[in-house]
Order: sequence, then structure tokens, then C-alpha cells
Amino acid sequence: MSENLVQSVDPESSVTGVPGGTGEAAESDGEHLTADPEADEAPVILAPSETGEPEIVELEPQTVAVLRETVPMIELVDYFGRAYTTVSRVVSEEGAAIVGPPVGLYFGTPTHEVDVAAGFPTDRPVTGSDGVSAETLPGGRAVQILHTGTYDAMEATYGRLSAWLADEKLTPGPVMWETYLTEPDPAAPENAQTLITWPVQ
Repeated sequence: MSENLVQSVDPESSVTGVPGGTGEAAESDGEHLTADPEADEAPVILAPSETGEPEIVELEPQTVAVLRETVPMIELVDYFGRAYTTVSRVVSEEGAAIVGPPVGLYFGTPTHEVDVAAGFPTDRPVTGSDGVSAETLPGGRAVQILHTGTYDAMEATYGRLSAWLADEKLTPGPVMWETYLTEPDPAAPENAQTLITWPVQ
């Protein structure tokens, strides 16, 4: 995330980020993690506009298992890889199920450090170990925008979202999250899809 991106959003509640994937997905027992088809609950991800334009949605709360830390910006990539590996292991050890793609939650205003949590939607709260805890993605009114392209190019998407929020006179909440809908593909990074969700008032 660049300094320009931080400055492009509401300074009272801006949070942005990049996933830690560089073509490596979190793995468990050598297998790429996917949603459990037998899980009772589905992740709360509403279909975003295919045009990549912001739109208002109504969300239901969703339980997630995450590893939350305050991380220097230059260490985000390493953090995400470690977080997804740790969370997937803890979820498996507790007999819970991952029910959706990985997420990254961002709290407050980033500087040279960012308050971030990374993990997965789960079918029930985990009790937690090794720093992993249960959080709830809030329900209610939110704006979503689909970013298709490289993670480095997300600055433009956040810029459009920030301008749209200002035009609509909407106040973004103190936490937002990114859902990484596709695994990073070094051969075609421009095809990566990230769903940005930001609760609004």
C-alpha cells in the first residue's frame, strides 16, 4: 500500500491493505484450503457489480477466525502467509470448518504500521490458540466494490471508492475487509479478484 493510497481515503476512518499472497495459498496437509462443502453455514459474500462499481449491500454477520497483529507495512506479505497458515491449522485442530475464501480485516488509520487481522470465515467460533481468535464481520449496510487486477493496482480502486463515498455523503466505519476470491497466479496476476467491503453509516 502506498502513501498516496492512505491519503486518498477518509482520514477519520481510512483503512486499506494488500493480501500477503505471492502465488502461495495457505495450505493444510499439503492441500490448498477451500470451503468445506459439508459446512452448515455459507460465507456472507454478496455478488458485487461485475463492472467494478461501488454498490450498497445488506450483510449478515459472519464469524471468522483470524490472527490479529500490528504489522509494519513492509512486513505485510510475510504476515499474511504466516497468519493464513496458523489460522488454518488452529481451525483444523478445533474441528471447525472453513466456509469461504480468505479475508483481511483492517482497523483504524494505517501509518508505517497497520492493525490487521487475517484468516477465514468459519462455521462456528474457534476458542483460539497461538494468537488466533474469533471475530465477527459486522452485518448491516455496507458498500462493496470488486477489484480485478494486481494488488499493486488497488490504489485506483480505493480512490474510486473514496470518491464515491464522498459523493454519496456516506461515512465509512472504523473497520473494513478484503475478501480474496481467487488464489494469486504469478502467470496472470491481472486476473486476481478482491472484493472490498466497507460498512457505512
